[in-house]
Amino acid sequence: MAEDEEYALELLAGYIQKRPELELAGYAESGDEALKKIRSQSYDLLFIDINLPGLSGMEVLQGLERIPYVIFTTAYDEYAIKAFDLGAVDYILKPFDRKRFNKAVDRALSRIGKDSLNAESIRMLGLSCRNSDSYFLIPYDDIVYLSTHAKHTVIHTKNKEVKTTKMLKSIIDNLPEIKFKRIHKQYMINLDYVSHYKYFEGGQYVLFMDDEEKTTLPIGRKYFEELRRTFRK
Repeated sequence: MAEDEEYALELLAGYIQKRPELELAGYAESGDEALKKIRSQSYDLLFIDINLPGLSGMEVLQGLERIPYVIFTTAYDEYAIKAFDLGAVDYILKPFDRKRFNKAVDRALSRIGKDSLNAESIRMLGLSCRNSDSYFLIPYDDIVYLSTHAKHTVIHTKNKEVKTTKMLKSIIDNLPEIKFKRIHKQYMINLDYVSHYKYFEGGQYVLFMDDEEKTTLPIGRKYFEELRRTFRK
């Protein structure tokens, strides 16, 4: 939470402690401190005042690439429309009591739950990603392999290549482990498209893919044993 008034800070902390679903992960007493902390750590729900020393609550949110679920706690009602435009879950006017606080929290938890279900439904269908101007949902069965590069990842499918600004390490958790395996620091493959692997003189193992391009990919030494165990199952 981001709040510069000591009384409001203690009140919010007390209300949060009475909700078993919530855990106070940190607080800031200025906008600059809030922005720094939110950028360095992931938070699910943010309680933030608008009139903070330094950056305002609005400016804090505008400085974030990813805005968490937000409940504004403020004495100023004239910013409500702008707050909801920024995606705020609720806008609580000071002074507020525990009943009003709980109503806002219930609304936030409901939104988080619905969004989580929607995200899980999407993950069951395929890999969701974006490039500079579009969003894609690629069925897992269409993905042959993924390759990571300096500032992007290429998803190689049966029919095309899709470039995304997401790096491979952030994509891995969204791929079914039973279907996809890392074989190299640069490559992740779909096991359904594997033909065989072969050892070449000089100590290099190469994986042969059963796609139209008959792709060959190097196998990193640190990944080989796990890959071999997978093939033996």
